[in-house]
Amino acid sequence: MSTDALHIMLVEDNPDDAQLIQEMLIDAALEIADLKICEHLASALEQLKTRQFDIILLDLSLPDSQGLQTIQYIFEHSATLPIVVLTGNCNEAQANQAVKLGAQDYLLKDQLNGILLSHAIRYAIERQQLMEELRDNEQRYRGLFEGESDAVLVFDAETFQVEDANQAMRELLGYTQNELIFCGITQLCCTPQQIQALLVDDIQRKERVSIPDQALQHKDGTLVRVEISLGSYRQSGQRKVVASMRDISERLEAEAQRKHYLEQQRQTLFQTVEVMALTLEKRDPYTAGHQKRVAKIATIIATQMGWSSQRIQGLYLGGLIHDIGKIYIPAEILNRSGVLSKLEMKLIRSHPQVGYDIVKEVKFPWPVAEMVRQHQERYDGSGYPLGLKGNEILPEGHILGVADVIEAMVSHRPYRPAKTMEVTIEEIHSQRGLRYAPEVVDAVLSLYQQDTKIFILDN
Repeated sequence: MSTDALHIMLVEDNPDDAQLIQEMLIDAALEIADLKICEHLASALEQLKTRQFDIILLDLSLPDSQGLQTIQYIFEHSATLPIVVLTGNCNEAQANQAVKLGAQDYLLKDQLNGILLSHAIRYAIERQQLMEELRDNEQRYRGLFEGESDAVLVFDAETFQVEDANQAMRELLGYTQNELIFCGITQLCCTPQQIQALLVDDIQRKERVSIPDQALQHKDGTLVRVEISLGSYRQSGQRKVVASMRDISERLEAEAQRKHYLEQQRQTLFQTVEVMALTLEKRDPYTAGHQKRVAKIATIIATQMGWSSQRIQGLYLGGLIHDIGKIYIPAEILNRSGVLSKLEMKLIRSHPQVGYDIVKEVKFPWPVAEMVRQHQERYDGSGYPLGLKGNEILPEGHILGVADVIEAMVSHRPYRPAKTMEVTIEEIHSQRGLRYAPEVVDAVLSLYQQDTKIFILDN
């Protein structure tokens, strides 16, 4: 605040002393915008929460606080506010200690007059301002040059005008010092909204605000990707902002290459699995496309159940090869239209375990091998090969089991004609909570109500 029109707080519980000090202030011809008199420390601290003052005139003998701790209480609430102690206690040791604690002056009431008080007030305010400016400058240049590898610039929080920049900043953007100072910060990097995030009720924020990825334009027109850290400080009562920037262009390029590599790996994985599925279906023309249709039906169900896209990818892979174990079953058994013997049926029922043994060593990012083994398990424990039930079965196993049944029932087989979708859904519904998990059946019924043809897929 300007000392031309002062906002003064007087903390004094003696009405006579308060009146005398008030008269001295008037006689001293100080321009006072406001004089707030508080009789208790508590009321003074409350005032400091909501109002700003240029100086505090403080008595150390108050009803709710005595001695030097009164100064400490004030500084805990307003660390930079100048304090002039007014006391009736002529104690040199206490006076020295008060100044060490941060008081700007220590005056005896019985020696006080308007001129002395006026000089003390102006001296205290000016000295405090100089100390604040010194601290601000130290903070400013420490922040600028602590890490020379980072590009750093300083700008005014109100005008957004660049005031200073280090060598790394000039090299990062290709501008000279004068060119940078001529620019406004909004021309270089930050929006006014990002800057305003630093400012809260004129109180300096301790945190720094980060902008993880910002594109800056180099002087030659090329774009430079940087991460920015913003912090603020005060200098001569004005808010300044320090912007530290680090070039992340190479890191982003490496990340893009990594993502491209992972996508290539993912595509290779899916293509390999599809080849495995096609290898089986070449031996069994009646199930051509069966695994892919099961995989698609399973993803439709999982999407309805709110699964993440990442998890659904794994489910789809499991669906593509859920019958891979049938590759070891003779083709004449797979394609036979007549009744199978007990031995042949046992061989057919071994395919989930055989499939598990085939793919268990493949390092999928999902439990694909278990999906293959569990797709014939049933909610009530009546399935195979392990007789698992309820939560012992993976959610993926529950979904693949239902998807497998839906696709099989609506498809023609050598031993029976295709069922209608209506009959298929009725069968699934009748086994809710018995052979099939309730939540999976509910998702199927909801989907069928929305679209009766949703599970009818092309080969």
